[in-house]
Amino acid sequence: ALLVAPRFLLLDEPMNGLDALAAERVEGLLRRFTHAGGGVLFVSHDAALVARLCDRRISTNEFTREDVLDSLIIRRGGAS
Repeated sequence: ALLVAPRFLLLDEPMNGLDALAAERVEGLLRRFTHAGGGVLFVSHDAALVARLCDRRISTNEFTREDVLDSLIIRRGGAS
C-alpha cells in the first residue's frame, strides 16, 4: 500500500496477529509515515498502542455517531 505513496492510511487493528518484532516494525513505519506528513486513522482495542501512537482519539464509549459526524463536518467545512 505504501508503494504508491498515499497521503492517508485507514487501518483496522493494524497490529492484530503480529508478533512483537513485526508490531515494532509496523509502529516504526507508521511513525515515519506521519512524521513525513502522512495521515493515519486506525481502529484499535489496544489502549497502550493508542496512547503511544495517537495524538487524537475517539472512543465509541464517549461519543454518539452524530457527535463524531458533527465534529468532522465542522473541521472539514470550517465554522459556520
